[in-house]
Amino acid sequence: RHVEVRFDPGALKEYVTGFRKRKQQRRVKAQKSAARKEREARIDARKERRQAIKEMISEAGLDSSDSEDESGSGGDGEGSGGGREELNYENEEAQVTVTVEPMRQDESDE
Repeated sequence: RHVEVRFDPGALKEYVTGFRKRKQQRRVKAQKSAARKEREARIDARKERRQAIKEMISEAGLDSSDSEDESGSGGDGEGSGGGREELNYENEEAQVTVTVEPMRQDESDE
């Protein structure tokens, strides 16, 4: 049996010069992967923040679906037209009247 080995200068050149190319490809791939992971982490953080805010709103009883059904259930106040609402709270020591009205556009710009 005779084994013949052929020398291919093109293959040798590709192998030797390919180190830099392959290393660069690994770097690019790692950068893309890191960017993707960072983006996913930001998205997850935003989702968690939104969920926490929703939970805080629902725990405080300010959930929009609940407030429409229970309008004025927090006290024995009277709701008046135009989006304005007055609530009265009383106990042995004090009486508190809370007036809630929508913000006007010119006040929110300041």
